[in-house]
Amino acid sequence: MKFFIKIFILLLLILLSGCVKITYKEITPIKPKPCNAYNLPFLNPIMVESLKPTFIWEKSSDPSVSYDFVIWECVHGIGPGKVYYYREGLKESQHVLEKSLRPDHEYYWSVRIRREAIVGYWARYDWRAFPIWLGYEWANDQRFFIKTPKK
Repeated sequence: MKFFIKIFILLLLILLSGCVKITYKEITPIKPKPCNAYNLPFLNPIMVESLKPTFIWEKSSDPSVSYDFVIWECVHGIGPGKVYYYREGLKESQHVLEKSLRPDHEYYWSVRIRREAIVGYWARYDWRAFPIWLGYEWANDQRFFIKTPKK
């Protein structure tokens, strides 16, 4: 009897436990990694290493594209606010900031592809936590959330 109770509890835990799936849209960021699956990335920013961090994203297979890069100030409870830093027409799939971020501040960042006059959407992600039987979505179309060190 105890064996069947243990099996029942195990099956119940499997059914109730969730999976986490992160789906990147447009461009996949590499550094800073936007989130770890079990962190609530839209609530807990990723700490960057300096006030002029390096941002790296997946390179397009099309050699004719350039990239636009943006950092928005964080408006708590709302999301991205005004643009703090913007560069257009970057040829490489990485960028080191030319302007320092403020210490101990939170920002959102993103990148998009530009093909001459055609401009893509800003990269973003969906964060989904769901029990197998429920399919519950937590966050859609999130920008990448970072926090700067205190110094």
